[in-house]
Amino acid sequence: MDADTKALAPDLAFTSTGIPCVVFFDDAAGEVKFAYRLAPANPWVVETVDSCNASNPHYSLEISDSDRIGISYFGATDDLRYAYKSSVTSGSWAPVTADSAGDVGTYTSLAFDSSTRPRIAYHDVTQNRLKYASGSSSSGGTWTQEVVDATARAGILGVSLLLDEDNIPHIAYSADGPDDLNYAVKGAFWAITGVDTTGSVGRYPSIAMNPAGFPAISYLDTSGNSVNYAEFDGSVWNIAIAYDEDAGFSKTTLVFTPSGQPWIIHLDGGLFYTARGLAPGP
Repeated sequence: MDADTKALAPDLAFTSTGIPCVVFFDDAAGEVKFAYRLAPANPWVVETVDSCNASNPHYSLEISDSDRIGISYFGATDDLRYAYKSSVTSGSWAPVTADSAGDVGTYTSLAFDSSTRPRIAYHDVTQNRLKYASGSSSSGGTWTQEVVDATARAGILGVSLLLDEDNIPHIAYSADGPDDLNYAVKGAFWAITGVDTTGSVGRYPSIAMNPAGFPAISYLDTSGNSVNYAEFDGSVWNIAIAYDEDAGFSKTTLVFTPSGQPWIIHLDGGLFYTARGLAPGP
């Protein structure tokens, strides 16, 4: 990538063949950009996706099992935007508006369903609530929006979405101040659970399914200055401190290894990882 470009808050994903893809905000140009590298010896290819809100450059990158690429982000006109490309090297970016009812689209989190249709969870700034948007086709198509949690400040400092194998959406988000970590899952209606309500918790969550098929969440505890880990066992949420050496105010990213071990990526004066059973490291 261009070393002269000031890139803010990048998001990373890989194609099925291992091609690294990055979405980032180019501060100088005021644009969302997408970069990929086909091989280690090749230069990075950088593409302009769309203009973006410079004061709140929030976005989410998703790559489907068939290597279709989607990006959701807070647009330059303070709306929720979605851009789609058929593959890394083919097609062109075609940005569309997913929601324009007020200032909407901060802390956006994107996932594809099994038909590669986009699903986005995000914060509605104007109404101060958590919303969910669904597109009718891979490129967006017709969009429908719904309120997940109308409680004031729901999702104001972090939203993370995943779809399970049955296309059921699960959302982790900051709530109530933000002082709590909440979890929402959709059945006939959105069922909301307060996962952790002790102290000032819940900022910058990341949700993933554990090997048993239950949700797990990493997030910040700003009262204890730690990165916490919550895991549902089918009956209750179990909470543990994953990292307590001055966690700062960084975004967390949770993934599971093929063997089922949870790893959390976060910042502490540098990029750190924390894994169950291993000492934290840079």
